[in-house]
Amino acid sequence: MKLILVRSHREDIVAVSGLWTVKDKLKIVRLVPDAFIIFPGEIMMIVNDDVSIDFLKKLRTLEKMLSLSTTLARLRRALGTDKRVFVSVSAIVDDYDDLSRAAYCGGADGILHDVELRDITFRDDTVQLIPINSVDSQYIAVKYDELAKVDLELVKRAHGLIIYLDFRPSLNMLRCLREKCITLYGKSRIIVAVPHIYLSYSLIERARDIIYGVAITSFGRPIRLDYVDYSREIFLYRCSECRRDLVSSSIMRKCPRCGQRLIELLKEPSERYFKYTARELRYIFMNMLKIVEKGVIVDYYGY
Repeated sequence: MKLILVRSHREDIVAVSGLWTVKDKLKIVRLVPDAFIIFPGEIMMIVNDDVSIDFLKKLRTLEKMLSLSTTLARLRRALGTDKRVFVSVSAIVDDYDDLSRAAYCGGADGILHDVELRDITFRDDTVQLIPINSVDSQYIAVKYDELAKVDLELVKRAHGLIIYLDFRPSLNMLRCLREKCITLYGKSRIIVAVPHIYLSYSLIERARDIIYGVAITSFGRPIRLDYVDYSREIFLYRCSECRRDLVSSSIMRKCPRCGQRLIELLKEPSERYFKYTARELRYIFMNMLKIVEKGVIVDYYGY
């Protein structure tokens, strides 16, 4: 039996995603369902499988989806639930069905259709493919240095402006950008689109009253998976009241500190966990975020 652990030196939460891709390829004993939030160092899955090259390849594929969902989850937490978080379809076009589901596991509001001359169709019709730069657009996309060239009549019909940046913004720059958009077009809803190398979660948190949202045009690989051999029973719970994750060698029903009922994180695999739509995954994630937004302490029992 092997414990699959999530590791990260950059992120402080991990939004689980991609388990639907390995449900028939790994012998899963227990798992944390997709769209749940766990923390670096915690168990994501318990498998009964031999270590092989194919086994490691499956983990590398999972890391990509976990990295996307976690990047968006960090953005969602920094911005707040009332703002917008998107991923550009050009960032996920190599595997957009699985990666779009992973995006919703991280709380994404939709996928921006910014790939020209390509027909994108998702298998899951609950994935919202948001048009940009057309007559009936929800958003108008523009590069930062071409902001003044946008057609005024086109902007009037749009919900907001997506401004693509090829540099790391500052707080003062974002304030000036918003004022410029209000002056030019009367639009205060601006979404900044940036590659992951220019993302600063602390800046986004301070800018939540200035910008309407963030779109990522690329993402890195901050999450990696590790495994350890283990032969004893192991359980993982979370108390929604005192915000503690409890790692136990025996079944627990109530929190030993506050007496409240525990949320079981490591569950036996069920087919229903793999059939959630993108919107349902987002709903699960948003509920999990409410529990962990103030941080979680990990306690060990029975070790």
